[in-house]
Amino acid sequence: MKSIIICFFLLFYLPVFNTAADNTEEKNSYMEKHPASYLKIHDYNVYATWSSVAILNNVEIENTGNVAYENIKVRIFYSSFDRPGNVISQETGIIPVTVPPHSKNRYLRAGIPFGGASQAMNAVEIQVLDAEVVN
Repeated sequence: MKSIIICFFLLFYLPVFNTAADNTEEKNSYMEKHPASYLKIHDYNVYATWSSVAILNNVEIENTGNVAYENIKVRIFYSSFDRPGNVISQETGIIPVTVPPHSKNRYLRAGIPFGGASQAMNAVEIQVLDAEVVN
């Protein structure tokens, strides 16, 4: 009788456990291939002087995924103070931080250089493009 119960368990319940493991691997694989879906930037500051280098600082990044990301590639869109809403420039660069899974932290308190800008430009949007998975 015990052998019948064990055979029943192996035939019907064991494949269910393997399927759950496969789903987790597929989900993690998607997270590795599409980091922009799991990285959200909630707050940031950009400042510059006339015809100078822009400084990106105080970036609040949330990672809703199960994997850690580093070297986050972002694009910042700028508008003119004279014509708000019209994008006049954009800069792409790397935020050199490591963001752990399921976290929300503020990074770059001291700031990093991030392309060219001027006082006449206003940073209106930041967009996550890509990131590297931490191994």
